[in-house]
Amino acid sequence: MQNHFNYIIAGCGAAGLSLAMHMLEAQLLEGNTLLLIDNNRKEQNDRTWCFWEKNPGLFESVVCKQWNHLETFSIDLYRTENINPYRYKMIRGIDFYTYCKSKLSAHKNVQWVTANIQSIFNSNNLGYVVAGKQEYSASYVFSSILLEPPKISLQQTYLLQHFKGYVLETDAAIFDPDRATFMDFRVAQKYGTTFVYVLPLTTTRALVEYTLFSANTLTETQYKAELDEYIQTFLQVKQYRIIEEEFGIIPMTDYPFKVIEQQICYIGTAGGNTRASSGFTFQFIQKQAKKITAALQNNQMNKLQPVISSRAKFLDRVLLKVLDKNYVSGRTVFSGIFKKRKIKSVLRFMDDEASLLQDMQIALTQPKWPFLKALLFKGK
Repeated sequence: MQNHFNYIIAGCGAAGLSLAMHMLEAQLLEGNTLLLIDNNRKEQNDRTWCFWEKNPGLFESVVCKQWNHLETFSIDLYRTENINPYRYKMIRGIDFYTYCKSKLSAHKNVQWVTANIQSIFNSNNLGYVVAGKQEYSASYVFSSILLEPPKISLQQTYLLQHFKGYVLETDAAIFDPDRATFMDFRVAQKYGTTFVYVLPLTTTRALVEYTLFSANTLTETQYKAELDEYIQTFLQVKQYRIIEEEFGIIPMTDYPFKVIEQQICYIGTAGGNTRASSGFTFQFIQKQAKKITAALQNNQMNKLQPVISSRAKFLDRVLLKVLDKNYVSGRTVFSGIFKKRKIKSVLRFMDDEASLLQDMQIALTQPKWPFLKALLFKGK
């Protein structure tokens, strides 16, 4: 069958290309064919990914910057911490795409198709993808694409993490390249839970990203006004040059995304790999990719389980309800955590690598009544 492959990856963003690279590393492409399908050639720097890890990872060679120290700010909070043994790392989208395409294109069993994906379905023990005017089949299809939005029940929550960022350059040397602002909650909270990242690349260049958790996005004018306000007020920079811009939207929801459905495996956000309390996804993508490659090697795809634990999902579900119903402000929630717990313990919590006791220590930083109301919420 000309259009039949061992594996198809539908969507070639972080999740799709990460999985392909993990397959390559695990030698799963020796004797097996792989088709990658996306409607974008991935030739522009459309986003950045930030994450933390203790040791060099699979994509260490394309990490463009890393930091030893993280800072957090709020109205009555300033905390700075050396996060050793962690390193906070940044990967630029274009560097990631170029690296992955170079490695994968050198493999004779890998093919690429640029087309819009119309449908993905199971039939006769195969997975199918219809893209452009062609139908492709595979033993397994790995999809990071949500062709239909999830149907959220009254008991579930669906918020957005949306962000607008500038890579800006200043004349004066005002940034510390070894110290990044992880979250700054001093900004106005008029549109929802709002904070800013400041990730210095050099003493005169940094990524400044205005980020919100809310039900709706803002207008371009609003994002730009808030970014300019932060840069002038808190960075005290009056003149700057915008080198690059980025914008993104990440769903933050307790909707139970499927992981495996016959011959279709869901990856990335579509597979439930976005931590609903924070939006961080990149490292969960890597964890799932490792699980998938092991499952393929051992012929155990039917036993594939979610990467994020049930306990983490429970805690996130309660927090999302608190934020959605505004039982207490998001600034109060996160400021309370950073006041009482070290940044390293927060990173461990967000990675879903904390013990039960450590998770409870994070939970106990919060006011009890708002979270009890969220826990008892029945959707009325």
